[in-house]
Amino acid sequence: MNMDFLQLLNLNDQDERTLKIRKAFAPYSPLVDVTGNEVLALVVFLNLTLKRDTVEYLLDEKLAKATLKNQKHLDTYVSEVRWLHSHNLKYPDTRVSGQRLIVEAQPITEGVISSSLFPQMLGWFHNASAVNKAKLLGSSFLWQQRVFNLANLLLEKELVWQKAFQALGMTQSQVYELREQIQQTINESQVPSEVSDFSPQVRFPYEGNYISITPVVSHAVQASLQQHRFQHVGHFADVSHAHPASVGDLGSSLGGHISVLNCPPPVWPSNTSNLHHSRLARVSAGKEVFEIGAIRNKAFLQALDALATSNRQQTRQLRKKSRVASLRFIRKKLAEWIAPLIE
Repeated sequence: MNMDFLQLLNLNDQDERTLKIRKAFAPYSPLVDVTGNEVLALVVFLNLTLKRDTVEYLLDEKLAKATLKNQKHLDTYVSEVRWLHSHNLKYPDTRVSGQRLIVEAQPITEGVISSSLFPQMLGWFHNASAVNKAKLLGSSFLWQQRVFNLANLLLEKELVWQKAFQALGMTQSQVYELREQIQQTINESQVPSEVSDFSPQVRFPYEGNYISITPVVSHAVQASLQQHRFQHVGHFADVSHAHPASVGDLGSSLGGHISVLNCPPPVWPSNTSNLHHSRLARVSAGKEVFEIGAIRNKAFLQALDALATSNRQQTRQLRKKSRVASLRFIRKKLAEWIAPLIE
């Protein structure tokens, strides 16, 4: 369920308001609708770029204005736009570097969970030290019933957001310059020209040869899974990462503990029937309890014959070799024959 920014702004306690707003704009939370509160949303995004212990109140407009005037910080915000992605190539191996992927969702396939089921959301990964800086232009939210981040909105020349930047101290020409910088940065290669040595690959037979497929993880799907985990909808397992900020903004916000679907085949013990009951049922039906096929097949009979005639070999070494090979095979098949009793 998506959240309304206005409801968070109306919380009475300042500390509670800051805590809940910070959590609401985390990548694992449902998207927040900021329509009509653009300036305050921009204040929050600017203050989120700072270290947590330096921000007492996320709606501190004075602090946000000072942050926006810091040209060094502003250049960093723009440079991190090139590492926004639709699919996280650094997951699960953070050694992948210098690559990013932004692709449109594929057509919906029935029975398959994929990014085609969700609006496109962009995540971020790059240098772990810049994880906060990326929040200004990369954080996703709802605006006028669509999913955006500030980089998208500036490129679409939305006047409301241009005025929000101006309300916090930027001139019109500075906003235009910021837009041009984002345009140049975000248009850099969005599909890698090669597969990283650290990306997992799966090989399949294909038309008399093999084809390799590199699975990639959708940011939108991962974010949705975290939300379902918090709502206790579905079955999940926890995957931990020692350096969460290196995995990306989602991994960092979760402290490295990422939930993944856990749907193993239903092979748990039955409450009404067990192996003992199964064997009794076979006896009652007049069937063999042992694995009779293990000693009735042609290979077992050939091994018995080879053992019986091993003394016919010409040399002592050949006789010993024939006996040893036959005995090993016979022992293996006898073990299979009595395996149900051992179980």
